[in-house]
Amino acid sequence: MLVGHIQSMLTEIADKLLRRFNVQFRLPVLVGVANIEDKLWLKLRRKHPWHAHPRELLPTARSVIVIALPLSREAVESNRHGTRPLGRWLREYAMANRVLSELVVVLCEHLVEQGYDCVGVRPTHEFSPTHLYARWSHRHAGYIAGLGTFGLNNMLITRAGCAVRLASVITSCPIESTPRPEKEYCLEKRGISCGSCIRACPVEAFRDWRYGRYLCYTWLLRIDRMYRDPYGDPVDACGKCIANAVCALGVP
Repeated sequence: MLVGHIQSMLTEIADKLLRRFNVQFRLPVLVGVANIEDKLWLKLRRKHPWHAHPRELLPTARSVIVIALPLSREAVESNRHGTRPLGRWLREYAMANRVLSELVVVLCEHLVEQGYDCVGVRPTHEFSPTHLYARWSHRHAGYIAGLGTFGLNNMLITRAGCAVRLASVITSCPIESTPRPEKEYCLEKRGISCGSCIRACPVEAFRDWRYGRYLCYTWLLRIDRMYRDPYGDPVDACGKCIANAVCALGVP
């Protein structure tokens, strides 16, 4: 199976779903693939012992597929103002989680029909609310799969920027890996002064991320309490460090 085929299939399905939900994201969907034998999986496990190796989730795994759905330019631009996330950003966050969850199901069904084993990991809420560690990180999987590089705010900067939502599929299907970027996408990591994502945080969580991640999560829960009713789905989202980043919509 070719990456281009997967991308075309998922983009077509995403387009239909987005029309149904009456939201407009920046298509196409981005797809990256990592081989199970990539040494970065073991390196990730050594650095973050709580993170699962793909074969712990699927013993027959041979490939990891990571899907990135870019949020709309309008949602990003609307969320650049004020300290609270605005309606369009929250709605697209909720819709992106729905769409990605559906894409994971469809892709798994397709792979199973082809005779392969498959496990999907939904886009969010797969973490410990106590320790704030996830057994699976779509961002790290996306990095290994060549979708992008990390910014100072720990978000994955893809070709479509860091304003994306991610999901993963682990499969026994052998798929050619996508190459990783040859350069850093983050300006700071390229030696160019920026820090736009860090300055945008309304709770200054990046001063010391060891404690700041709890400030961030508390703020997200507050947002969810304030806005969930109008949207139905969880909206524990802020996105100020994404929307205000110079890399929000592309590689600077």
